[in-house]
Amino acid sequence: MLAVIEAIAKRRQEQENSAAKAPEQKKKKKFSLFRKPASVPSIDPAAGRLAVLDVLLDAGADATAVDMLGRGFLDYVDELKPISHREEVRAAFLAKRQSSIRTMPASKKRERRSVTREGPPDVVQGDSERERTLYDLCGEGDVDAVERLLDNQEDSISVNCTPYTARRSPLHNSSFKGQANVASLLLTWGADVNQRDHLGRTPLMACVCSRAF
Repeated sequence: MLAVIEAIAKRRQEQENSAAKAPEQKKKKKFSLFRKPASVPSIDPAAGRLAVLDVLLDAGADATAVDMLGRGFLDYVDELKPISHREEVRAAFLAKRQSSIRTMPASKKRERRSVTREGPPDVVQGDSERERTLYDLCGEGDVDAVERLLDNQEDSISVNCTPYTARRSPLHNSSFKGQANVASLLLTWGADVNQRDHLGRTPLMACVCSRAF
């Protein structure tokens, strides 16, 4: 009889111990499931857009270019929401343009540029897994990983690759996602600041594109 009582008491003790450990295990599992990876920085869309805008304009992005539908950079800006952010981007662009005009040689100021509708250039679409990885990492903002990919001498990769059917470059993706640091890195590696996608859109247009790009 005593042995039975001891067995029952032992079993109850084991059940109590299991019940005490369960909430702690559940909490740990929830934390590991939802914690944000350290390699992907959090970017405020408005701040990121302004930072990329500054980087692209410094690199000589053509603000007069139009896509295949005849829509230009300012047309994309007009679609931004909220309106306050739209005005902030427009003001930053105008301030940057005025600054560049003041430092421009007189011969350049007299030049008249014709605005023409242009389609995308004849860029060979890549199919490399590394090119797709580069494209995706540029949108995530992982600067170190992007630099390692570009710096790999054994398996060279084009900074202007277009691994997906939309023919968008890594600079298109980093501009759309507001990743200014990645955009700056790509430009130092020779990225084409005016490269066009399948609809003739440049990275500058991608920077202020409010819809799914």
